[in-house]
Amino acid sequence: MTQEKPQDGCCDAAAPLSDKTVVQPGKSALIKRLARIEGQVRGISGMVEADRYCVDILTQVAAVKSALDAVSMQLLENHMKGCVARALHQGDATGMVTELIDVVKKCAEPRRRKGVRMKTPLAVLLSLVSALATAGPIPFEVYIKLHKGMSEAELVSQTGAPDYSSNGPTVKTKDANAVVETSTRTLSWLANDEVPYTTTVTLSNGVVMDISRDKKL
Repeated sequence: MTQEKPQDGCCDAAAPLSDKTVVQPGKSALIKRLARIEGQVRGISGMVEADRYCVDILTQVAAVKSALDAVSMQLLENHMKGCVARALHQGDATGMVTELIDVVKKCAEPRRRKGVRMKTPLAVLLSLVSALATAGPIPFEVYIKLHKGMSEAELVSQTGAPDYSSNGPTVKTKDANAVVETSTRTLSWLANDEVPYTTTVTLSNGVVMDISRDKKL
């Protein structure tokens, strides 16, 4: 039986690891970037063959590492916006996030510079993904304590970090004395099997303006 390929850059989460396929968004651009990196690596080999100065070679090696990091970040972004986002919305992201953490750990080894432990951009992403793995729905006993007028800091201190957040547009309005800017932000805590309710909170200038709760079907 022919396996149907997934769309929109999202893995088939139900398939065994060795059978997963993915249609990468921007596939052509990724292939072009990898081809350039391949050319850089061949150039480094030629520099060694030609007995070029060590520092010149190391500079090119550093450039290749940076280019590969950029490709890794793009692939991770595609994965999080596709596979992981879909799993989160379905309330079944534990396995997907654990898998993502494992692969980022392999890519994000901390660097050391002059005795100071430095983190790569991938290591920073790992900390964000780890936090995502511990996010969860809001229990009813916590939900009933939420109210309009709370600050975002007060809200998160009771609920924990949200599973998903998005920033709305900033709207400028004029009054008699000044221009007032209003920014909106939406936070969501997604349902799971134990708490089958998704809670969505809308904030305006960092203050809770609306709270809604929907049951997972």
